[in-house]
Amino acid sequence: MSHGSADARVVLDEPAAVVESSTAELAAASGTSPATVVRACQRLGFRGFRHL
Repeated sequence: MSHGSADARVVLDEPAAVVESSTAELAAASGTSPATVVRACQRLGFRGFRHL
């Protein structure tokens, strides 16, 4: 599983929790880095994590 896929899995599994999470918390939950979280959001068409 790619890092972006790990981030997506956490978002899909726990969408309500993601709204209250920071990039660091989501990165820890998905085993990635905060930068990877932001890049995954951008690949989905958002400007960044806070625009989810």
